Amino acid sequence: MSGVTALTAADLHVHARLGIGSDLLDAARVRRVDDFDARQLLGINGNAGDFAGIEYPYVDPQTGNRVTSRVRLDHPPLKADGSPDGKYRSGYGDNRHLYLPPNSAAMLKDVSVPGAVVESEKAALALTAAAARAGRRLTVVATGGCWGWRGRVGKTEDPSGARVDVKGALNDIGRIDWENRLASIVFDGDV
Repeated sequence: MSGVTALTAADLHVHARLGIGSDLLDAARVRRVDDFDARQLLGINGNAGDFAGIEYPYVDPQTGNRVTSRVRLDHPPLKADGSPDGKYRSGYGDNRHLYLPPNSAAMLKDVSVPGAVVESEKAALALTAAAARAGRRLTVVATGGCWGWRGRVGKTEDPSGARVDVKGALNDIGRIDWENRLASIVFDGDV
């Protein structure tokens, strides 16, 4: 994969400012991708712009297999008002998933471990690193945005017989035992 590289010093610095060390980034398989590999290997498409950026793989905590990923674009396309038109991109047609930091498998069913729900992968990694520094266990889940916990969960037929998407809470939510778990929703300040 010619366009997949290690994170740059600037990338490491951005993450270090959030308390995320290179060891956690390595464990999370975070890497840099160029436009070509974002399009060809990850399935990100669109006409506007360059899709180079930092890839955050979504890894199944039980199997260790990558199920999807999101790329934090270096140069997101801009809306007419000059604001970013989506800083993150996923592969076309990918089903949404929850982001679970490395080594979280054992905590998903252990309701004695408090939980935190955040928006971004970076926030999940930052909280995971902060908990580790404090010697605490914390089950951190990132939704990929305020409404990222919802998505296409199946297909059905509408009254005319056409196949349509069924939307609802992501199946990944069921992987975590929430009942009797102390949990907080810690979304970004711009919610």
